[in-house]
Order: sequence, then structure tokens, then C-alpha cells
Amino acid sequence: APALWTYHSFRCLWLKKVPNRVGVSGGSNKALPNIGAVRAELLNVLITDEDTDTEMLAILDSENAAPKSGTRIA
Repeated sequence: APALWTYHSFRCLWLKKVPNRVGVSGGSNKALPNIGAVRAELLNVLITDEDTDTEMLAILDSENAAPKSGTRIA
């Protein structure tokens, strides 16, 4: 397994050097993986449908509304 991890790590580092990294994804069940791919900088262009877009925005909005780690709620 370590050799596989090393291969994928190298591949991800190499991929980040590609100037245009386009992802195409559809279906609201892909919202969280899409967010992860963008956050990991594996994509810098994402083409998706409106349902997936709406779900991604809902996830991001809920993260922004959640209290930050260590925040006390009285």
C-alpha cells in the first residue's frame, strides 16, 4: 500500500502543475466530492449541473453557519 500511496501523491503533485484542470461532474450526490477536489486544488474549473451546484452551495453555506472549533455557545 505505501507504494500506491507514493504513486498517487506524485500524481497529485504533478497534476497541480497542469494549468487548466477541468472536472465534469453531475448529480447532487457528487457535491461533496466536487468540493473536496476543488479544495485539494485538483481542479480549477468545474462543469456541473444546477442541482449539483445548488447542493454544493448548501454544503458551503452550512459550513459557514456552523460554529468554529473551540467556539462556546451559551
